[in-house]
Amino acid sequence: MTEHHPPIGTGLLLRRAHRSLARVLNARFAAYNVSVAGFNVLFVLWHGSGVTQSELPKLVDIDKATLTPIIDALEREGLIERRQDPADRRRNNLFLTSRGQSLEAPLMALATEVVAAALQGVAPGEVATLRRGLLAMLQNLDEPV
Repeated sequence: MTEHHPPIGTGLLLRRAHRSLARVLNARFAAYNVSVAGFNVLFVLWHGSGVTQSELPKLVDIDKATLTPIIDALEREGLIERRQDPADRRRNNLFLTSRGQSLEAPLMALATEVVAAALQGVAPGEVATLRRGLLAMLQNLDEPV
């Protein structure tokens, strides 16, 4: 008797693609003691150091409770530092250290390589269509882009 498997839905395909991409990126970033979540924090800071710790969850789409240990790990690695906001002592601003800044080129190169490998065999037009489709999905689900 042949086993019947239902077709894989779009949501499951998105989840599997995301998990596979994260798995490979985590393996590649491990040499730098950075996780994908840590990379996402660094990515935000590479584009504007000084973000408040309370703004960051929205920017990286991670809840505050999950983000705190990620920030702690980046700080332990000497990649970022918290500084008390001079205008509001209750707030912490996050800044890259020189070591955190120096990881931009190698980590971005790794991320670019992994995404290129993931998209191998996918035509540029299909990638553009995929991006438009994903952006439309986010908009349809009221997610800020």
